[in-house]
Amino acid sequence: MPIPGVPIRWHFCGESVTPTRVSDPGAPGSDGAFETLRWIRGRLPRLAAHRARLDATLAARHLPSPDWAEILRVVETRAADVVEARVRVAVPFQSPGQPHCTCEVTPLPETFAARRAGIAAVTRPVPRADALAAPAEKLTSRRDALQRLVDAVSPAETLLVDLDGCVLEGATWNLFAVVDGRLRTPPTGPQVLGGTVRAAVLEAAVGLGLDPVVGPLPLDAVWRASEVFATNALLPLAPLCSLNGRDLPPPGLWQRALLEVVDGEFVA
Repeated sequence: MPIPGVPIRWHFCGESVTPTRVSDPGAPGSDGAFETLRWIRGRLPRLAAHRARLDATLAARHLPSPDWAEILRVVETRAADVVEARVRVAVPFQSPGQPHCTCEVTPLPETFAARRAGIAAVTRPVPRADALAAPAEKLTSRRDALQRLVDAVSPAETLLVDLDGCVLEGATWNLFAVVDGRLRTPPTGPQVLGGTVRAAVLEAAVGLGLDPVVGPLPLDAVWRASEVFATNALLPLAPLCSLNGRDLPPPGLWQRALLEVVDGEFVA
């Protein structure tokens, strides 16, 4: 079991598993594809969706898929005594020697509960559509570009807004809002990466008869919303409690109903 709070990186090269510190100077630093998964009580929710997205990104570059069976085996072994953890699987596009992937397992800190209870965000305009990667690809370069946008504003959570005044996504999450009795979320595109939990929420909404709307979501509509919440693999649903210092409505019936469907088997 890794020491809590100290991430360990395993390199998978064929049958070998070599543990190294994340700060190891030999760790890959080039662009690559990655997925962040949630380990919870011995399971990886939505593993198939994460795997499909990563494998598709690699296939587009004629790179082999990682050995998911080996990844799962090592994660299950290393995190066997951890209730909940972040698992990050990454594959660099350019690396010396044999292509490989890395797997980083980090137990979630107790402070993460506060983020799930409510996110305080600030808006940040995005100057151009080509600032981020293609919509179906979760790349380290895209993550770094988002981080630069965040750092330019404040240490708070950031909600990106396009030049037309429509909200896009958070730096690490997708956004949903209940506006005039309809569940709404921005469409995916060059500036919005479709998360696995976002897809699960949309599917759950249809099953609940909520008839979700996927389309441009003006910031003005967010101010009128009765519920606003963020989704990502680790949250998986968390309310936005304030935006630009202005309070937003508390969690409502829609968010709770969707959470029960999307993540009910993992809710204590």
